[in-house]
Amino acid sequence: MDIKHLRFFIAIVENNFNLSRTAQQLYISQPALSIMINDFEEKQGIKLFNKKYNKILGLTMTGKQFYEESLEVIRKYDKMHQNLFATDQKIEGNITIGIPPLILSVVSSKIMPEIILENPNIHFNIKEYGANRLRQDLILENVDIAVLLHPERIAANTIDSFQIQESELCAFVSKEHHLANKKA
Repeated sequence: MDIKHLRFFIAIVENNFNLSRTAQQLYISQPALSIMINDFEEKQGIKLFNKKYNKILGLTMTGKQFYEESLEVIRKYDKMHQNLFATDQKIEGNITIGIPPLILSVVSSKIMPEIILENPNIHFNIKEYGANRLRQDLILENVDIAVLLHPERIAANTIDSFQIQESELCAFVSKEHHLANKKA
């Protein structure tokens, strides 16, 4: 089981064992989530969930302990990841950033040049996808960073979210349009 699976496990518990809602939130299929649970329990020879008629009712004692330990591992992993980028060391490598087409022009002209100049030893790989695909790729860790509009519609316990820009949307109409004289 890797970090992604721990996040899935935690999401199941935090969604009151509703696999459909959890799968929708994680942008994976409900059968794939069920298979992941069953495979893990079979391979480890343990039961994490109390089930009746293939419906999850709650956690076993082992599952409760595993849940608490999973929370701690995720906290430590997130802290380690945060510390990695907080150091003054020369950071090198590749970062894949997913950006929806609508946002790409704003980010690429204002924000990306600053980031590139501040991090000359990092190769930035930009992927242009729609927001739904980016949500899924972020959760599946196919992109390191996704630039999304707030609210992201992703469970808070599965991602860290940082505001990089705030703006307002405007609608423009011709002077003859029936909304032209409205204040708001």
